[in-house]
Amino acid sequence: VLALTAIDGILTVNEAGRILFSNPAAAKILGRCGRDLAGQDLREVLAEELEKDFCPLGSFEIEGLREDGGTVPLEMS
Repeated sequence: VLALTAIDGILTVNEAGRILFSNPAAAKILGRCGRDLAGQDLREVLAEELEKDFCPLGSFEIEGLREDGGTVPLEMS
């Protein structure tokens, strides 16, 4: 319930990089329908490339790709 009402966008991604869950805020930030995000490869919503075996420690900033082609800064952890 907390994730559904959070004002911050939340994506849950599995080890293969597939989006398992997105809250309404994440969908709004990315200009997409939440149901459309589930099952997508995370790389489809990033404006920058991640290396195949990328596994950061801590958090980092990266550009997200909106449905309309614009970009938005994201913090990932």
